[in-house]
Amino acid sequence: MENNNKKGCLMLDFEIPNWDELIKNMIDPKDIYDNDKNKFGLELKPHVTVLYGFDPDVEFNKIKKYLPKIDDKFIIEFTSITNFKNHPDYEVLKFDLKNRYLTSLNIGLRYRFPIQSDFPEYNPHCTIAYLKPGTSDKYINKQLNKPFSLIPSVYNYLSPDKENVIFNP
Repeated sequence: MENNNKKGCLMLDFEIPNWDELIKNMIDPKDIYDNDKNKFGLELKPHVTVLYGFDPDVEFNKIKKYLPKIDDKFIIEFTSITNFKNHPDYEVLKFDLKNRYLTSLNIGLRYRFPIQSDFPEYNPHCTIAYLKPGTSDKYINKQLNKPFSLIPSVYNYLSPDKENVIFNP
């Protein structure tokens, strides 16, 4: 029987100078959700998920054929700090991201490949941290004085077997 928890994930990684220092100074350590089993907490590798949920049978080499070169069309705007409160154990503090091309890429990949996802709507974001319930609201929009833009550095595909493939066409 196939393990439904095994899914592929395509991300775009960002190189953000002083990211570790930025988020450590931004978040009160007693607000951080840390569960030894799941390894949540501060997000140490800033990225945006392009699409999560690729079926285990989908080969990265086939996905790779549809991935455009990372260039100016991938200027991604970090617009605000918000949260997700859709899990009983933790809240997700995140940067909201804006880029029409990124959304089109997500839709195109959903159309071309079999996926399994509980989230039909795409909300591009960059996770900052997983926080204890009831603690994320105080961080919303407090640290972001104005939007900023970045171009991701590489694609990062995490296979269903948890192997990473770093790629830049």
